[in-house]
Amino acid sequence: MNVNDHQNIRDFMEFGWEGISFEGKR
Repeated sequence: MNVNDHQNIRDFMEFGWEGISFEGKR
């Protein structure tokens, strides 16, 4: 797990699915 993954997890815990932008999954 790299820094970007850790940041994405933090965003997920704070904002939920709508708070995350998935690369290649839309």
